Amino acid sequence: MFSRTPEKRGRDIKRICKTAAEVAGYPQDKFRFHFAEKANFKAPVVAAALKELHMETSGELGLHNFMWLRSKGLIAQDKKVICNGPKLRVHRFDKGYAETIIEAFEKGLDITPVLVQGESDFFRRNVRKGRMSVGIRSKFAVLEDKKQLPGVVSPFGFDWEGVQNEAAKIAASPNLKFTMLHAMSSAASAVNPEAFAKSALIAAEQYAVLKRKYPTLTDLNLGGGFPSIDSGYKHQEFLVPFLRGVKNICERYGVELPTIVIESGSFIATNCEHLVYPITNTFINSSDGIPWLELGGNLLNIPDLWIQEDSFNFIPANNANSPLTRVRFHDLSCDSNSTVPTKEQLTANPRASVVMTNNFKGLVVAAPCIGAYQDVLGGVGNPREQKIVNHCGLPEPVQVYIWK
Repeated sequence: MFSRTPEKRGRDIKRICKTAAEVAGYPQDKFRFHFAEKANFKAPVVAAALKELHMETSGELGLHNFMWLRSKGLIAQDKKVICNGPKLRVHRFDKGYAETIIEAFEKGLDITPVLVQGESDFFRRNVRKGRMSVGIRSKFAVLEDKKQLPGVVSPFGFDWEGVQNEAAKIAASPNLKFTMLHAMSSAASAVNPEAFAKSALIAAEQYAVLKRKYPTLTDLNLGGGFPSIDSGYKHQEFLVPFLRGVKNICERYGVELPTIVIESGSFIATNCEHLVYPITNTFINSSDGIPWLELGGNLLNIPDLWIQEDSFNFIPANNANSPLTRVRFHDLSCDSNSTVPTKEQLTANPRASVVMTNNFKGLVVAAPCIGAYQDVLGGVGNPREQKIVNHCGLPEPVQVYIWK
C-alpha cells in the first residue's frame, strides 16, 4: 500500500477541475471534492485522501471510521461529511446510521445527509439542536432529454415531483435546511464525455429551478464515477461543456452558480494498492505451448476480474530484464474461472495470453492499481475476530445453523 498516493490523487482531481474552470470561466472556488470512502476504508488511505479532500460515507461504519480518525487528530477538524446510503436500518454498531449522523451534527460536525425515501421524517423528529443541512437525491441516469426522467428505473432517489415535494417539506422544517441536490448519472467511464455533460446539465436545470424557490440550496452533487487519471478518459471534454452549460442555465434562470460537488473513490484510491503473487508452479497444458503460471494466492482478491471482467495488468516484480514471452495465469483455487486471461476471454480467443518475462525461476508477479473496491468487494476480514466487512462497509449476514 502506498498511503501517500490518495493525497496526490486529491491534488490531481483539483488540478483537472481547475484547468476546466479556467477554460469555461467558472469560479474555481465553486468546487468541493469528497473521498468516497467505500472505495477503500483503510485508515491510512482515508487519512491521506482527507489531507486534500472532504469525506463521503455510504454507511454507518464509514462515519464511525471518520469520527475515530478525527478524534485521534489524524484528519483536520474542519472536514465536511456527506452521508449517502440507507440510513434507517437495524442497528449494527453503537447506534444506527441516522442516529450517528444526528449525534455528530449536534457535536458540531459539518455533516449533510442526502435523503432518500422515508428518511426526512426521522430527521425532522430527531434533530433537536440547530438546523441541519440536508440533501435530496434525485432519481437520475444518463439521459438525452429531461422528458426521459419519468422512465428512469432505479432504487435510488426521488422522481422530479418527489424532489419538489421533499424540498417543500424540508423548507417548512425549523430544524432542517435544504442545501444540496444529488444527481448521479452513471460511472463516467461508461459514457462518452459529451453525453455525460449533456445528461449532467439536466440536473443543473433542476438545481436552477429549485434554487429560485429555495435560496438555501447551494450545492449540485454529481456523485461519483470520476474515471481514474490513467484511464484514458478525456475529463476536459466532459467538464468544460458542462461548466459552460451550468453558467448559461443559471444566467437564464437568474440564480447563483452552484458549488459543484464530486464524490470520488476510484480516482483517489486505485493507485494506492498492489497485489504481489509468487509463482509456485509452471507447466504447459495446451497445444499452443503457452505455459501456465500458478499464482500463489487467490484471484478473488481482484473480484472485478469476475464481476465485470475488468482488465488488470500483471507485471513482473523481478526478473524483468529477461526476454519476454506469453503466459497464462491460474491461482491456487480449483475454479476454472480463476484464470488470466479470464475463462470468457479464452473462450472468445483461445490464443489470449499475457506478456511476461521468460525467467520463471523465483518469479514474483504484481497486479498493480487494485486499491479501489477490490478489498471491499472480496471481503476484508479480521483474522482474530473472524469478521468480514464488505461493500459500503456492510457486515456479513448473520448465519443461523439448524441441526436436526
